[in-house]
Amino acid sequence: MNTKIIWKWMQRLAVVGVFGLAACGNEGLHTSNENAAAEPASQPETIELAPSLHSPKMAMATTNLIATTNTGSPLGTNLQWIAYSETDRPLIDEMKRSSSWIVSSDPACGATLQEDFEASLDENGWPQSLPVHPTLFHCQVVTKLLFYGAEGRYPAGQYVVLYEGEGLIDYDGDAVKREDLSTAGRDVFEVANPTDQGIFLSLIFSNPNNNGEHLRNIRVIHPGGICNGDRFTYHPDSSTCQNSGDVYTSFEQAHTTQNFHPLYLNELRGYRSLRFLNYFQTVDNIGELSWEDRPKMSDAEWTSLDGVPLELMAELATELNADAWLNIPVRATNEYLELMAVLFRENLPRHLKVYVEYHNEIWNPDPEYAVAGQWIEDQGKAAWPNSTATDYDKRMNWYGKRSVEICDLWKGVWSEFPERVQCVIAGTPTPSEGNTALACPLWAAENGGASCASQVDAYATNGYFGFYLTLPQFHSQIRSWMQDVDGGLSKLFQELSTGGLLYDPNMHADLRAPETGAMSESHDIMLGNALVAQSHQLPLVAYEGGQSLVFFGEDPALADIERLFEAANKDPRMAQLYSQQFNTWRNLGGEMFMHFLPVDRRGFGLKDFQDQLPNPKHQTVMDYLINTQCWWTGCN
Repeated sequence: MNTKIIWKWMQRLAVVGVFGLAACGNEGLHTSNENAAAEPASQPETIELAPSLHSPKMAMATTNLIATTNTGSPLGTNLQWIAYSETDRPLIDEMKRSSSWIVSSDPACGATLQEDFEASLDENGWPQSLPVHPTLFHCQVVTKLLFYGAEGRYPAGQYVVLYEGEGLIDYDGDAVKREDLSTAGRDVFEVANPTDQGIFLSLIFSNPNNNGEHLRNIRVIHPGGICNGDRFTYHPDSSTCQNSGDVYTSFEQAHTTQNFHPLYLNELRGYRSLRFLNYFQTVDNIGELSWEDRPKMSDAEWTSLDGVPLELMAELATELNADAWLNIPVRATNEYLELMAVLFRENLPRHLKVYVEYHNEIWNPDPEYAVAGQWIEDQGKAAWPNSTATDYDKRMNWYGKRSVEICDLWKGVWSEFPERVQCVIAGTPTPSEGNTALACPLWAAENGGASCASQVDAYATNGYFGFYLTLPQFHSQIRSWMQDVDGGLSKLFQELSTGGLLYDPNMHADLRAPETGAMSESHDIMLGNALVAQSHQLPLVAYEGGQSLVFFGEDPALADIERLFEAANKDPRMAQLYSQQFNTWRNLGGEMFMHFLPVDRRGFGLKDFQDQLPNPKHQTVMDYLINTQCWWTGCN
């Protein structure tokens, strides 16, 4: 891809002549200073923008707008990653969701390593200059990907690019620059037909005069806007905001006071809590954390393995009047945690809670998860080298211990209202393992006999069903179902509902399917963990849940089974299983249930993409969200 792009540039720009400012002319090389960055080609009429999110006016308006839809809801939700290839639409400024810089260098200039380029970035991640050569037109081009791999699930229309500094920005892929609408500090490009290749945004020149005016603060603003300050309703253009007294505010005008896209906000508005697992990039965020180097709102993009800014999480929770569920990265230090606790204390309205969970699924053997789990196990082995407990039990003990330490720290920072900090210890599909973390006998023996359970607020499990159908030992049988007239759907739902089709008593117990199917298996796991919670006098919450007919990664050999699973997720019978799962959860004494995810093209989502029409599964969850009142003490 990089070779193709750089050759295109060389061919396009060669007609201008050899490298130099004179060769660029006024049309090719744009300059902008900070004051001119947001000035459009023609001034729009003056419109009063929505108030700042953190102003009392905004907080009150947001709370009044959605309080009736989520304060009594029994459901929360996990959130999707902020990533350029995802099919949701979280942000108005798409640059924040772009890839890291991709470096293409001309060998004739001498090799320029990616590491050398990264060392030249300013504090917000913008290249301060690009190498030049006295005779070659350019030496290095750097590119960001937008919507690449998102299956074309993004809006057509005109995008506005605002920037500061001097240089030349090129647009490729689905984007065509509108030279007639572009001026210094403000480009416009058009997307007529969104495809999977998305948009390539490339810097050809930056700071060509060596005067410190490098291209920076680049914003790629979505088409559309809002009407009458309603941040939850999307208007593709002003044509739907023309009643008497209506005031249309384009995203170009609103982006300084509204980060989140109305479609995204509207999809999330009914949930009582937001789990920021993926915003933290918790699974991959396994290095040592530095508060000074944490993601910041001013960063060029929010897609690094360090996650998104903490301020953005607090902003979304505030916007939606939803409690924030925070997954603490595995190696977060006490200093980092204290400053993090202060940040959320100061940025959340005082009626909202935070759920604090140490990392995520430390039991999960998947290689992506196992690094953090092993690190925790190593800490346990170092803490209790003479114990005869298994290494895994030491892992669970240390996880319980660290969860309590984090809890104590947060409640100390929030000492004025410690009840707003809800500390969570999460269990595993094997209830006895969660019990070990709650009892934490190795640490309790050093801690006056106090269990970890006695020092936290809730116990969590998951509410998934159907994962075993993705395992390779069942693929041939599932493919045999696909020869049926309905493509295998009836037998798939029979296996999910009552089982019997995949169960083989001669298989090893660790490999065979549950005898009575996926829903029964999920019921038994939830029941076992409910009994653990009861034994420790803790409420039971679900940190994740929903169907789990999802393959991780892309394997063309599994495409046929994936199509069957995709069809099942749109089938009314899947909606019925969701209703059954929610009812089972409630009957077992479960409290808040955190679904996974609202939008996801891989199968977890209630929808595959943000503006997809509702399917039965999505509609059932939305109906439950709105029409079912929470049932546990104090939930309202």
